Amino acid sequence: MLSLFNRTDSKLSIFLLIILIILLVLQLSLTKKDVRDYTEAELDKLYEQWAENDLEDDDEQENKPKTVPPIDLNLLRENANSPDDLLKMTKKGQSVMMFVSVANPVDNSKSTKELTEKISAQWQQSFFNNHIDAQNYVVDDDRILFLFKEGQQAWDARDFLIRQPECKEIQLEGRTIPGPASSKMRVEKTKTRRGKNFLEDRAPKLIENDKTAIIMRGNKMSEIVGKVLNELYLLKKPLATKLMRKREIHPFDDDSLLCNFSKKFDSSLFVFGSSSKKRPNTLTFGRFFDYQMLDMVELQIEKFVSSEEFKAGGVAAGTKPCIILQGSLFESDPTLQRFGNLMVDWFRGPVVETVRLQGLELIISLTALDEKKILLRFYKTLLKRSPNSENPKVELIELGPQIDFKLDRSKLASDDLFSTALKKPKQESNKPKDKNTKFDAFGNKMAKVHTGRQRLDEIQTRKVKALKRKRSKSENMEIDD
Repeated sequence: MLSLFNRTDSKLSIFLLIILIILLVLQLSLTKKDVRDYTEAELDKLYEQWAENDLEDDDEQENKPKTVPPIDLNLLRENANSPDDLLKMTKKGQSVMMFVSVANPVDNSKSTKELTEKISAQWQQSFFNNHIDAQNYVVDDDRILFLFKEGQQAWDARDFLIRQPECKEIQLEGRTIPGPASSKMRVEKTKTRRGKNFLEDRAPKLIENDKTAIIMRGNKMSEIVGKVLNELYLLKKPLATKLMRKREIHPFDDDSLLCNFSKKFDSSLFVFGSSSKKRPNTLTFGRFFDYQMLDMVELQIEKFVSSEEFKAGGVAAGTKPCIILQGSLFESDPTLQRFGNLMVDWFRGPVVETVRLQGLELIISLTALDEKKILLRFYKTLLKRSPNSENPKVELIELGPQIDFKLDRSKLASDDLFSTALKKPKQESNKPKDKNTKFDAFGNKMAKVHTGRQRLDEIQTRKVKALKRKRSKSENMEIDD
């Protein structure tokens, strides 16, 4: 009897479950009605649900971190020839802002907002034609903001803008670059002969002036660095300018002040001495091209012996040295090869065609023991009579100073920039461009003039005083008789 009740309960529960499923299916089918049958209240509710879903998607996209491509350090070492190249490669896939100040190209006066908008539109079209994606905003009457989604394109745009006559100044990643419309780049006409001679002396020449050097000291400097700078000044003078004031300069971080000193003193070379806890007793040798940094090498002083301890006398100021680069690394290693070229440029002194044998008094020796260890030595030559030869016997006496360097950091120009710095203009020939002209031995220009054929039979000769024959004295006496 009990088993019968259990069977009836199970059948009843199954039946109720089937009825419940049928009711749910019917309810779902009734709710899926056509959109055209929706009431206004149902449509409003549907729109609200859509708006909530869109806001959630936007929040997810905003909160999602931007994926920045990883930086390949090996690729940076191979392709980064300058700090600009290094910074350009690190900004790949990132947004970069650039501010550009403009001026009126007619008189270099301050630009108006209408002119700035016109210039901005022209530059924007040029960017578009060169496949550079940039957004421009005129933030002031003479100031434009460019936003680059692909950061690497900002440097390509900078190279284009720096050549535009309306560009006054460019600010990119904390660096300010003057443009053609800047007062720093504009050379005003001089009114005096002295000013004209000054500009002509600094103008580019086929045969350059003797290269001068600037010797500077940092804000923190040890006694050893000060003595080395004095020794270098004595060897380089009179082609050297020594600045005694201490300056807070970090050449590898910002070289703008050094470039300004190069333009102020018209110098092509420099050496900067400093000392810190991280880099003690350091010297930075460098050179400029067109008042911009070309090469720069930082050396750490490991050993120093002053010239006063040798007591070998000295040489005359301005003596033409003989420079020797010892070690195969000066030919095989690219960094040491450029460093050797820099040292030759630094110590060579005035350029002369010939040197007499007695004038070779100073020998400068640079020895590369390895890629980091460099020895700098100075010698004085003594010419003594040789009994078995007409040529004199040469002896070397160490003159001092004696310096052992360790190569630390370097900032070398790219091959293209270095080849541009070595390029010489074509020498002007004495041959004139005009036809039928030539120069004589004194430099006077001689020309040959071709005239047309002269017809003497057609020339009117009568009643011309110049063609009348003068009477002789005998004819005049006969007429008187």
